[in-house]
Amino acid sequence: MQYLNLEEILAIHYEIIKQTGGSQGIRDINLLYSTIERPKSYFTNKPLYKGIYNKAVALLHSLVLNHAFLDGNKRTGIAATSRFLYINGCILTPKKDQTHEFLLKIINKKVDFNEIVQWLKENAEKI
Repeated sequence: MQYLNLEEILAIHYEIIKQTGGSQGIRDINLLYSTIERPKSYFTNKPLYKGIYNKAVALLHSLVLNHAFLDGNKRTGIAATSRFLYINGCILTPKKDQTHEFLLKIINKKVDFNEIVQWLKENAEKI
């Protein structure tokens, strides 16, 4: 399994802000570090998140809800998750309007972790 590092997530964030507008930068570096490490988390020598989709959701969930950036957390979250899936052999394929609507459900806590996993499975395919 390949994971995104700090430099990759920052590059995604800066490009998203450059293309779509908003305030560039980190609001809380510790939240960002926590977000990056979450998909790799272990408890009693067992991974907390098994498989690509659970790990992708751990990343997405943290990026969207932790607000580590000044702006663009949802946009960075979906772009970083898409990149994570891609480097691990999957491509995210949802419709644009469907993605924004679903991200709002995550922010408003109208979907739980398992529902996000299911959404990713339904909107991604192996390449």
